[in-house]
Amino acid sequence: AGQPATFTAIVNNGGSNPVINWYVNGVLVASGTSTTYTTSTLNTGDLVHATVQSSAGCVSGASNTLTINVSPQPTVTVTASATNVCQGTAVTFTATPTNAGPTPTYTWYVNGTPVASGPSNTYVTSSLPTGINAIYVQITSTTGCSGPGSVSPTVNVQVESQPTVTVTASATTICPGQSVQFIASASASVTYQWYLNGAPVPGATAPTWTTSTLNDGDVVYVVVSTAGGCTAQSTPIAITVQGQPTVTVNVNPPSATICEGQTIVFTATASGAGPSPSFQWYVNNIAVGMNSPIFSSSTLQNGDVVTVRVTSSGGCTGASSLSSPIVVTVY
Repeated sequence: AGQPATFTAIVNNGGSNPVINWYVNGVLVASGTSTTYTTSTLNTGDLVHATVQSSAGCVSGASNTLTINVSPQPTVTVTASATNVCQGTAVTFTATPTNAGPTPTYTWYVNGTPVASGPSNTYVTSSLPTGINAIYVQITSTTGCSGPGSVSPTVNVQVESQPTVTVTASATTICPGQSVQFIASASASVTYQWYLNGAPVPGATAPTWTTSTLNDGDVVYVVVSTAGGCTAQSTPIAITVQGQPTVTVNVNPPSATICEGQTIVFTATASGAGPSPSFQWYVNNIAVGMNSPIFSSSTLQNGDVVTVRVTSSGGCTGASSLSSPIVVTVY
């Protein structure tokens, strides 16, 4: 419908300057020396013929009559499998034609640029750029008809960038029961879900997560999601929980019995304290000495009580980190 149609008259014995008369449904619609007649207003069932008047004034009979069949202008609509997606996600666009015949042709456009043309009423792409993309299709019917109404309404698809996320931890080597705070930093507006050993932590949906119940070997990470379904996972962080160190003390002389002014030597042996533990010696619960596994003195008094507390390389200490008291006897 509305498509221009051109008719051509083949004139015999018309002389040098014949006049062709064109008729639609018996009504004269054009007359002149042109052998062609073009119109876009024909309807189905219209009858078109021509006559010719020769240069000598002789008028022919009517030409053969052509019966017109006007196909309706096809229309088309488009749907998308998703309209808000993550970059790299495949989106399928499906065209639904009307009055297009059995084998129409579809020309697909992305942001005004033709990207595909052929008999398929679907277009699949995973390469839409970030931002808002305008997709539409133009259809041409089996009979070659197409027009302004043959262009579908535009479907807009919002494509979001793939987010990134990093996590920092306040500590990764800790003591039992020590609180650790994890802080996530994302590249876009996202939602958060923290994971512990591969399982989501209930209620842990903020950019930060703090816990004091971690065990040795636990692994923590966060997954972030955008409104369009884009997700990203942080690099997992492994936690080392140091055990509470213990300490034993040997004394020389072994009996812890000395004469007044005699030097007595205490030697601490730590276990589970790491490569560089620290030691604090006490006499009658008063800190003495230096950070050393050995404490010696020649000024102890009868009945003095000596202990030592060990702190691991990671700063861990506890009840078992304090040695058993040694009572000194001085004569």
